[in-house]
Amino acid sequence: MVTLEWNTEDVGKAYAAYISGDLDPVDNITLYGLGDDGDVNYRESKVLNDSGEMIGVATDKNQDFYHKKMISLAVLDKEYAEEGKELSVLWGTDPAKQMKIRATVAQFPYYNGEWRNETCDVYKMVPQTK
Repeated sequence: MVTLEWNTEDVGKAYAAYISGDLDPVDNITLYGLGDDGDVNYRESKVLNDSGEMIGVATDKNQDFYHKKMISLAVLDKEYAEEGKELSVLWGTDPAKQMKIRATVAQFPYYNGEWRNETCDVYKMVPQTK
């Protein structure tokens, strides 16, 4: 498991392409059955190496407001799971309206500051009412 930082310039181009109708920026949705309880929707995008081969999957993307980056978690072939490695995420469901977004492998967990769950009890920080 790694974090992927999406290339800011490519994300901007992707949003511009979406507005113009040239991109359908929705991740592929895979249904995983859970027996009698129903299915789970899992959004994933293909992660490609520089030769265009699929070497993993990225989960749904999120904007990290703290670092001002678009990020996602990814499961990659071991040889590509090194910090600084440049890869591509194939974004979009319709093959005619997909776009490669450059992404760089970053540390996991991504945030390593003082407000991590292991070091901060948010419950104690919130004023309690009676």
